[in-house]
Formats: sequence, C-alpha cells, structure tokens
Amino acid sequence: MKYSIRFFLEKRKDKDGNLIIQNVPLLMEVTFRGLRYRQNAGVRLNVEQWVPESETMKRNNFTAQDESSTEVNAKINNLKSEVGRIMARCDVDGITPTISYLRSELSKDNTEKVVYVSDIIDEFTSSVGLLNSWSESTYKKFKTLKNRLDEFKPKLEFADLTEETLGKFVQFLLTEKKYINKTVAKTLHNLTWFLNYATKKGYNRLYDYKDFKPKLKGVGESTILFLKWPDLMHLYNLEVKKDYLERVRDVFCFCCFTGLRHSDVYNLKWSNVKDGHIEIVTVKTEDPIVIDLNQYAKAILDKYRDVHLNDEKCLPVISNQKMNDYLKELGQLAELNEPVTTVFYRGAERIEETKPMWSYLTTHMGRKTFTSSAVFFGVPAEVLMKWTGHKSHEMLEKYYDIIDEQRKTEMEKFNR
Repeated sequence: MKYSIRFFLEKRKDKDGNLIIQNVPLLMEVTFRGLRYRQNAGVRLNVEQWVPESETMKRNNFTAQDESSTEVNAKINNLKSEVGRIMARCDVDGITPTISYLRSELSKDNTEKVVYVSDIIDEFTSSVGLLNSWSESTYKKFKTLKNRLDEFKPKLEFADLTEETLGKFVQFLLTEKKYINKTVAKTLHNLTWFLNYATKKGYNRLYDYKDFKPKLKGVGESTILFLKWPDLMHLYNLEVKKDYLERVRDVFCFCCFTGLRHSDVYNLKWSNVKDGHIEIVTVKTEDPIVIDLNQYAKAILDKYRDVHLNDEKCLPVISNQKMNDYLKELGQLAELNEPVTTVFYRGAERIEETKPMWSYLTTHMGRKTFTSSAVFFGVPAEVLMKWTGHKSHEMLEKYYDIIDEQRKTEMEKFNR
C-alpha cells in the first residue's frame, strides 16, 4: 500500500490576525489512495523549535509541557511506525483502508503488557542463535550485553532507549564497568544488532539507536600481536614435560602454521585432511577453504595420527578459555618475556600498558602469527587470502605495515 506521511505545525492566527508562533500544535497528515487523513500528533512546540526539512524538533529544546526534543521526536517516530504497521497489515489481510478505518486503528487502545528489553534479548538469542548456528562465544556476548543493560537500568523498556539514555549507557560502561573504548564500541555493535531484530519484530519503536554514533578514540586502531618466527620455532621445539601443556603447545603451533581459528581446529577431523592439504568450511564465516600443509603442520598431525580421539578428531583441542589460560603458563615456561606495549583509550584518556609477550598469548594469536609470517616470507596476497579466507587486500594491509617495520629492524642486525 503506497502512502506518504508528513508532520507540520498548524498555521493559526490570533484575534489580531498575527500568526501564532508559540505553543503551536503539531499535526500529522497521511495521504493514501487519493485520500488525506490529518490528526493532532499530541505535541505543542514553538515555531523556532521546529525543523521543517527533517520534520523533527531541534535538539536540546523543551516544550512548554517540559517534553524534551528526544521525547517529541520519539513520538513522531512512533506515529510513523504505527501508520506503517497499519498499512502493512492492510496489505497482508487484503483490506482497503479508508479515512475512518485509519482513524479507528490509530485511536485504538494499544496498551499492552510492558515488554522489557532483557526478555526480548532471550528471545533474540534463542531464535537467531539457533537459526545461524551461533558459537558459544556469540551466545556469551549477548548474555554479557543483557547483564550490562540490567545493571545499567533494571526493567529497561524499549521506550527508554532514547539518544540521551544511550549516551548515559556509554558513560556507565566507561566509568562504572571500566570498559575501554574498543569494548564499548563492540557492545554498541551488539546492541544495534539486537535492536534491529527488536524493531523488525515490532517491540522497539524508537530509532535513536540508528544514528547514535559516539566519538570513541582509538576504536579504528589496533595492535596486532603475533610471535616472530624465531620465537615460534623456540616454542615449537621446546621440551615440555607436562602432558597438558605439550598438547596445548602442539595445537597452538598448528594454528600458527595453518592460520586456523580455535573453532576450526577444534572441529578438524581426519576426513578434512587430504593429500598435502586440508579442506574445511570455517565455523565463523562458513567459507570453504583449502590450506596447504607445510612440514611443521604435517609433523604435528603425524604425532597424533595413532592417538584415538572422539569423533575422529585430529588434535586434542580443549575449550578456548582453558587453552588461553594454559597458553600463558606455556609462555612463561618458554620465557617469552619480551616487553610489549599496547595503547588504548577509556573515554578521552590515553592508557599505555607494557607487559611481557607471554601474558598476551591467546588462541587467536596463532592465526595472526600465521598471517604475519606469510607476509614476512613474501607469500603473495592472493595465495594468502585463499588460505585464510580474508575477503580483501585491505584486511591484510595492517600486516604489511607491521612487517615492513620488522624488516627494517631485522636489517639493522647486519649493521651491528
């Protein structure tokens, strides 16, 4: 059903014939099928507070009834959404709308049971997670998001999610939870993902979140942490007397030699291993990739070829969390003590942190180590992208920038 909707201030004159510019009613007009329906939007504001081009109230203004511009604009968005739902319902049910029908639908008492944001997050994770075969880590992200929203405001409603409230939520994450800017940005990304679902399902009628983009320093910058080849070889050849650390070392090194994520090496079966390469469909991106095996990766596979593991798995891979814990213990054993400095921001505050390399060891560093090693050895980007599943050269540029600096440093050894 084609229709148009607009909002404008009523033009009314006082007894002296002058146009009234204070406390003026806001009107909504819907045009459809050659018909025109007009009603009061339930808001009064001054002419200078209204922006005709965007049909919104100017920011940081208040009506005579003490309604903020955020509240007024939310009312406008809610009316737009309600008209859209009515017209969509007409299409689905084969109803030909009339002015009286639209008036009747808009005047209905739509008071319903209050729906809380946390309840719909549960619905979202249950339905979307099952549909998209989420990993455990993705479920954990939204469980954390739910907890943070509940801590910020218990029984949070969708009507609360104005631009002002979203700004306060950011400050809560920075000051109360001590999040750094990158973590705040990831949280807002997940919140937007969820709110898109809630909006589509009709739970959310506020659109402030779509334009909410706070300036967070350092979000676009990232420090790539990886093991240099000598350190990787040292770890690979290290004598490890504890069986659980030896297994963790082998799995981690296999990631460093193949570029596999933890989720993919966890699911790697002997049926994926072909003649000199492995073929898998990645868990995260569902991309089919082929990775040629170098001598180090082959040696690790051969070590476990006669070891019986459940589900015909190739390697003894434990959970990501436990492996990350053990990797730090392994890194200390290997004396990976080179100091590494990282820079991050919390709000406008710049924070510099220096810790030994072993404290940064995680499973994901294996993939970064593989990529940086391949770049250092001069593997063509097109070949590397086939192995790793990177979609564009831009995704690899940061590695080339880092390796160029590393090459300069290595060349200085000749001068010494």
